[in-house]
Amino acid sequence: MTRYSDTTRLTYLSACTQDQSGMGAFCECTLEYLEARYSEDEFARLNKAIRSPEAQRVIRDASAACTQTGLTAAQGRRVT
Repeated sequence: MTRYSDTTRLTYLSACTQDQSGMGAFCECTLEYLEARYSEDEFARLNKAIRSPEAQRVIRDASAACTQTGLTAAQGRRVT
């Protein structure tokens, strides 16, 4: 799995947890899901068109993967 740059990771996690305390593990899981499936350039493209059907599908898929299994999407380990 390729990790995104520190700047991209921090920006994503900050935005994800901004108004949702206790969501750190979930946000980390969705980030790992994205990193495992999309290059940083693809992620940036999706993020710029966040309301597009494609971006909304990716968001739903990442959320479902992390909600349904209770595991980190990329590594198959329990979220703590």
